[in-house]
Amino acid sequence: MGKRAFYRIIFYSKENGELEPAKIARQLGLQLNTIRKYLKTLEKEGLVERINDKKYQLTSKGLKLKKSIERLSETKTPEPYIITNPSTGEPLQLIVRDYKQLYAVIEYGLAPRNILEEHLKRGYFIEWIKNVFNDDFLAELIEEGQITTIDDLKNYLKEIIGLLTK
Repeated sequence: MGKRAFYRIIFYSKENGELEPAKIARQLGLQLNTIRKYLKTLEKEGLVERINDKKYQLTSKGLKLKKSIERLSETKTPEPYIITNPSTGEPLQLIVRDYKQLYAVIEYGLAPRNILEEHLKRGYFIEWIKNVFNDDFLAELIEEGQITTIDDLKNYLKEIIGLLTK
């Protein structure tokens, strides 16, 4: 089971971000020990904090992830991202409209890797992510250096896309 299983628990938090392991176990049809194990992993990642044996709480980082995923699951056509050559400013005749398309561009090499790496390094992707998707969680991961390469971004996008197609 991939990391997605851990992240999926976040969807079961209450409006205030509270998580009840026993309730989540019943909802998902999993053992309570499995849910506790997942919550420990989320706690290590800084997404939840333990209140007591029966309750956890989403951290501000966890709330950002939940909001980002909720926004991404809304059906709207976002402003496209036009990939350009950073050296010349010339467009590559490639427009990306969402995370699935960005993932495909990276996975299938539809744009030169060095250009994509440069867009990540110069912060162009961050601006699009913040301004179009209001995805503070991903922007923060990039700004904090947790996502530094195109492969890191591709792996993150794969996880998020998996969550959106639950």
